[in-house]
Amino acid sequence: MHRESIYVCTYAQGPTRIVGRVRAWDGREAAQLFAVELQAEDDTRHVVARDVMVQASPRTPAPRRPPRR
Repeated sequence: MHRESIYVCTYAQGPTRIVGRVRAWDGREAAQLFAVELQAEDDTRHVVARDVMVQASPRTPAPRRPPRR
């Protein structure tokens, strides 16, 4: 089964830099979701997806289970 991945998104405007994580199917969708979230937080801010840098979040290893006896 294919699941959404976690992406680290960065938006910079002048000296301001905003970093956040979003869950999305791909990098393009992650940029779009992050742009929408930033605009929802501050309606005076105009953010477009192409201004958002996206990086796939490194996967964290699953916790190891102790061996069965």
